[in-house]
Amino acid sequence: MAKETPVKKWMFSSQSNPDRSYTVSLWRDGRITCNCPKWCFKSAGADRECLHTNGVKLQLNGNVPANEPAAAIAAATGPKRMIRFDEAS
Repeated sequence: MAKETPVKKWMFSSQSNPDRSYTVSLWRDGRITCNCPKWCFKSAGADRECLHTNGVKLQLNGNVPANEPAAAIAAATGPKRMIRFDEAS
């Protein structure tokens, strides 16, 4: 079986360590995941979220226009250094 790949990915740089970045992934089944410590160590469930996933949800729900720079998502949610938006191939 082929490895599942995300539909889209967003990358945020860490506020506490500029050499570290975190990836938010949108999966085909609608799941949104992040690899930051807060998201990874929180128990699985409907309330599993972090600043990074909340920013992506704002964009996906239309609260931040899709054609706005990625910085608009960061400004709306708190992460100050969203570094880029990548679409998964």
